[in-house]
Amino acid sequence: MWAWFKARPSWLRLACVAIFGATALYAVWAIVGGFLLFSAFSSVRTISDVTISTISQETGLVFPSDAKLTHFVETPPIDPTWVARVTMPRAFQETFLKRASAMRPEEGIFIGGTFKSTQWWRPKKVIFQRRYLEPRTNILVNLVLSDESGSLAAYIEHDIF
Repeated sequence: MWAWFKARPSWLRLACVAIFGATALYAVWAIVGGFLLFSAFSSVRTISDVTISTISQETGLVFPSDAKLTHFVETPPIDPTWVARVTMPRAFQETFLKRASAMRPEEGIFIGGTFKSTQWWRPKKVIFQRRYLEPRTNILVNLVLSDESGSLAAYIEHDIF
């Protein structure tokens, strides 16, 4: 192979070296760029990173102190969307419904659907459902309140658009 290469005119050897060098440089650039892009968008939160107060701040909902975050999934990258399931005692139903009912319904925005990709978004007996824009941030929130075995489960989808 080397003898064949040396037997070619110098301009052809130079062109081959330039093409090989550019290809190698592009490959390195793609690998480094891909790594930087991945690290920039890999800051997806998990259930261990999120608390009930975080959910409350981002949705405008108020949960009792004994509420439990049972599921949480966030999708990256640019406009993160998350879905969560929060369980709370049945005794809090009236208070929660009163506050959630105060949120003005949003009918004109048709985004969302992240909940469809989860295995756990299965409300058993839907008591209340509302899509609203969170008043401070204009983030679309889809709330489904379900009666599940003596407790309440709030299924929440949070969409930035």
